[in-house]
Amino acid sequence: MGRGKMPQGAINIISFAIGYIFFNSMLFMMIYTKKTDKYRSAIYVSTAVFFVISFISHMFEARGSMSFTDDVLLGCQIPFCHIVTTMALVPFALTKTIIFPGSLLEGFAAIGSMIVIWLLASVTIGRGWCSWGCFFGGLDEGFSKILKKPVIKEINPKWKYLPFAVLLLVVVSSAYFLQPMYCSWLCPFKAVTEYEPLTSTTAIIKTIIFLSIFISLVIVLPLLTKKRTQCALFCPFGAMQSATNYISPFEIKINTEKCIGCKICIKNCPTLSISEDNLKSGKAGITCVKCGRCVDLCPKGAAAYQIKGVTGDHGDACRTLALYAFFMFMAIFLGGDFINGIQRLLTFITTGSFI
Repeated sequence: MGRGKMPQGAINIISFAIGYIFFNSMLFMMIYTKKTDKYRSAIYVSTAVFFVISFISHMFEARGSMSFTDDVLLGCQIPFCHIVTTMALVPFALTKTIIFPGSLLEGFAAIGSMIVIWLLASVTIGRGWCSWGCFFGGLDEGFSKILKKPVIKEINPKWKYLPFAVLLLVVVSSAYFLQPMYCSWLCPFKAVTEYEPLTSTTAIIKTIIFLSIFISLVIVLPLLTKKRTQCALFCPFGAMQSATNYISPFEIKINTEKCIGCKICIKNCPTLSISEDNLKSGKAGITCVKCGRCVDLCPKGAAAYQIKGVTGDHGDACRTLALYAFFMFMAIFLGGDFINGIQRLLTFITTGSFI
């Protein structure tokens, strides 16, 4: 969680202690109460908030604003986001060119380190990344939990295939134009990270698009539907990660003998990843993010974490092993942002500045 460094100074030590105690307390509660989603979500949502605080503070500290200059762009100093992998792989395979203006090995969020992290996560937790590791996903999840009941009670499940169309669009367009098109035109999280300076009509149009998607898919629709609409209905990275569920050893299985067809899992799945066909087939759909909500809510214990290839009744052991794998990734990948966000907040409380 400390990214290999011992904290120095009172605020840093306190921040590290808060992060260490909080993360491990949530893991203990997951295991002790046998409830996963409630405590996973507590880490996930809070880390997303602290990530925004940490990232924006870092940008102001390094550049003086959230916008980047041409010098930063030409100097390849843009932090590499995991979503960029959806746009960078095909151009690299075709032209041996990295189309993102970031550092390969040095600096904050270097391309090389993020690619290694992505590959390791893909072969272990699969699309579990989207509920245990994505520092953006906690935002729409947080808004989806504000209201007790949804205002919009049904979403056509066919909409869950839209991210695959978005993925195809950004892959093809990025390969054609040799630039990360999703980052340039569609990413809602530009609203809370970094963006082009508003010095041209094109930049202003892009900013309006970013803000519109952020407000609609990250705030309003999650609030009204209690679903993770940005993740479930738009994100190209989530669509790509769905394929990694085939190679991940962990999955959500549905015991067809225990299932009574109450459809609680279907109604409550935040990413529309369970349908009646899934209940019949005995496993969650390919878009499952392994958040554990269906496991927590199933009244008969029919939904459960499972390790592929394991037969017999080993539900508790499989769940424990899955939780440790998911939690280790969460703690390593998100712990630093959580701690830094706490540190920035404490700095603001004591000095009046996040920097």
